[in-house]
Amino acid sequence: MEKTLSYLYYEFDNEEIIVESQNENGNDEINCLIKEYKKVVYNSLITSFGLDFILFKDIDGGNVQTVHNFEKGVYANQKFRERGERQYNREDYVTASEMNRKKKEIYKREKELRCEYTGDKLQKDGSTHLDHIVSLKELHDDPKTRMLNSVEGIKKIGNDNSNMALTKASINLSKGEKSMEEFLNTKRKGSNMTNAEYFKINKEKATYLYKQSKKKIDSHNARKLLQHYSREIGKDSILQGSKLGIRQALGIICTEFTFIIFDEIPLLVKELKNNFDLKIFWEKLRNIIEKAVICVKEKFKDILDAFKNGFISGVLSSVVTTIINMFLTTAKNVVRIIRQAIVSIKEALKILIYNPDNLPFEKKVCAACKIIFLGISAIIGNLITEAVQKLISTSGVASIPLIGEVLNDTIPIFVGTLVSGIMSISIIYFIDNSDLMRKIIKYMNNTIYDNVVNDLKEANKILDNYISKLMDIDIKELNKKTYEIIQINNRLERGEDMTTVLTDFLSSLGCNMQFKNFEEFNNCMLDKNFVLEL
Repeated sequence: MEKTLSYLYYEFDNEEIIVESQNENGNDEINCLIKEYKKVVYNSLITSFGLDFILFKDIDGGNVQTVHNFEKGVYANQKFRERGERQYNREDYVTASEMNRKKKEIYKREKELRCEYTGDKLQKDGSTHLDHIVSLKELHDDPKTRMLNSVEGIKKIGNDNSNMALTKASINLSKGEKSMEEFLNTKRKGSNMTNAEYFKINKEKATYLYKQSKKKIDSHNARKLLQHYSREIGKDSILQGSKLGIRQALGIICTEFTFIIFDEIPLLVKELKNNFDLKIFWEKLRNIIEKAVICVKEKFKDILDAFKNGFISGVLSSVVTTIINMFLTTAKNVVRIIRQAIVSIKEALKILIYNPDNLPFEKKVCAACKIIFLGISAIIGNLITEAVQKLISTSGVASIPLIGEVLNDTIPIFVGTLVSGIMSISIIYFIDNSDLMRKIIKYMNNTIYDNVVNDLKEANKILDNYISKLMDIDIKELNKKTYEIIQINNRLERGEDMTTVLTDFLSSLGCNMQFKNFEEFNNCMLDKNFVLEL
């Protein structure tokens, strides 16, 4: 008996998986399943030891430096590591000669000097100092300031005139690198007096100067932070989008090419086993390669779609990863999970909302379920990757010369991807052949889908009735009435008597009123015997 087959196409990672959903031969169904398992193995090898290893270098905290990660000592690159680990050295930001030069410029410019903290008169000599209102150490110790600014940048904002205050040498030396609040409220040794009390500092004015200076520095950092995130997120999202797009496209090409060659070569070897001819072998091999090339060319549209979808998913995963890292530090394997989750969610929403292939409801839900479950299996694969990586790192394999580092990086990825792939094919097989899934989809179709369709039909019917009534309106008559109302409004805006305007309007409609102006109207209203007639 001739068997019949129907094929369903699903996209998994970088390949198109063909599942025989119905057949009359149980052995053929199992063979098809085994064939798909083998295809997943090829895909796992290609992505683990090739594409993923080459294209993606995931790191803890993602590729965009965030303030949260900077505070935790997690750095996106060497530039931020140097800024984060740099020790404070006052000489990096200002020298005594620079301070003296600034002070002398003020001496030349100002006739009279007064302490900006006490209001006392100052002398143009060594008893007068310039104080950093927000101390240079306070600036250095602020993670956001150090992350966003180079040494020269901190030097510029720290030594800006808005952050300088003339004061007594004793006050400046006592304040040192302390913050304003700490200095003012610190008690003197051997005394119950605070520095503010001892030096007779106007706390309100000193605090005001500090807040103004801090406000300007914070405003500067806010602009720098916005520039940093917009620039870095834009750059990383394009980079990650391009990489994931290339991975998706190359995955289809490499997997299809490898699958055909690996399937055909054993048959060729078997054919030439008893009568081997090198010339025939090379000719047959060339034919196999040409067949693979043709197969890849036929998938050109799929390859372009894979790149486009991969690019969008890469951009979204970069943005989501960065947002998460503003509050939490993600491990590098979490970055992979986010990337795969974004791919799966995007594909599922594409099918459910846009339905580009015009699938019926049952197949649309089925396809979306497969993508979601495939994403879950990929996430499980990433968790397995992390577990195997920890196991290998503690086993000492990484210390093997030459190959240790490669094995430490590639084996966990291969194992995780392989497990994920096998789970994915099993899920597809289950969804296509499970009575439970068919019952669930049938129930959804008979409840949710039917109700939505009926509601839409009813709404459409009401809309059609309303439109048909609108079509009966005399447009010329409508315009005429609209013009009349506009004229009435214009007369009222010009200040004409309302009674006169309304009387004229009613007269135009054929209503003869018993009054024609406000005075007549008023007289009629005062007459107890008046009866309104139309």
